[in-house]
Amino acid sequence: MPASIQFGLILAELEGPHPLWSITTAVSGCFIALIVFLNAGFWIGAAYRQEAVADVIVAFNDTDWFGFLLGWVFLSLEMIAAALVTMSDLSPHPLVPHYLSKASLVGAVLLVCAGGPAFFKIGPLAYHGWAAFHMPMAIWGLWLSSHAWYMRKALLRHSRS
Repeated sequence: MPASIQFGLILAELEGPHPLWSITTAVSGCFIALIVFLNAGFWIGAAYRQEAVADVIVAFNDTDWFGFLLGWVFLSLEMIAAALVTMSDLSPHPLVPHYLSKASLVGAVLLVCAGGPAFFKIGPLAYHGWAAFHMPMAIWGLWLSSHAWYMRKALLRHSRS
């Protein structure tokens, strides 16, 4: 959560006096952290009650997976909001390269595949399929690590000035 808030603050400096998209980026990142935290707690709860009826444990597991994967809405929103701000950065050395911002928009659209488990039990759009799980996790990991890199660079540049 602190990293999402810090990224939102950095973006707010770029966006100006009414940083709607920067705040949207920060809040969406906080929602993602909350989703991961809550789902981890529910998974631990399901594993803790091994003596429970198998149907109950399976229901908890399914609910956790759906909650985890359907968080793509907040990730897409975060990626789109951040891209809108960073693409408007017309400085000689923008915070995030514009090609990465454009790739973020493409990734945000591709994340809709994470909603596949609501409709498919088998295949690439099932909860364990490449389109519903592996691709969105790769997009999230690449987006998170690349933007963390550029945020760190901005913070180091800011601390030197």
